[in-house]
Amino acid sequence: MTISEATKLSTARATSVRPLIWIGAITTGTVVTNLFAPQILVGLIGRSLGMTELQAGLISTLTLLGYALGLLLL
Repeated sequence: MTISEATKLSTARATSVRPLIWIGAITTGTVVTNLFAPQILVGLIGRSLGMTELQAGLISTLTLLGYALGLLLL
């Protein structure tokens, strides 16, 4: 294998990996947003449902614990 062939092969691999990196980044951002965005709203929704702050906070906590348990069992 010549140097030019190796360079072409390396460039082809780098180009085929780039879309996967973008897909991974978008997926990770979506998961993180879905885990942490409800923490802002759960207090407001909990108040309108007559829940205490502790009860509303437990909803977010249990969500994160469930996610962590899922990662552990994966």
